[in-house]
Amino acid sequence: MLIERFSTRWRAITDVFVQLVVAAVLAYVLYWVWVATLTATFVDIPGLHLSRRVLTIALLVGFMLMALYCLRDLVTAVRGSITGRYSPYRETVGEMEGLVDPATAAAAQVAAAQPVTESIFMKKPKRGRKGPAAQNGPKA
Repeated sequence: MLIERFSTRWRAITDVFVQLVVAAVLAYVLYWVWVATLTATFVDIPGLHLSRRVLTIALLVGFMLMALYCLRDLVTAVRGSITGRYSPYRETVGEMEGLVDPATAAAAQVAAAQPVTESIFMKKPKRGRKGPAAQNGPKA
């Protein structure tokens, strides 16, 4: 990616800009959710017998927690832009699961091409007497 070509200080500076944009959007949404919580008249949701105020407060709490998360990243980025040592918090949300290592994929294809000779679902021969004659008993 393009950001990996930057020095650590420039990465921190770009992350400061990104976190300021995210903080501005969160502040805008938080303001209107706060206004809705304080001023709106709320009715009960018919099926749940629960006030819509509860849902609005849940939105308020959720956006406040996102704002704290954004503030943590902003402080880390500002500190990194000043000191030059920067390692952002990066949490993958399943992006890496779809990537396949070519060497592993080739080995998996070779293993998949081999016939299955033993499985937990295959019946194993019983020990002891063998064959239908042994099962039916001796001939008279």
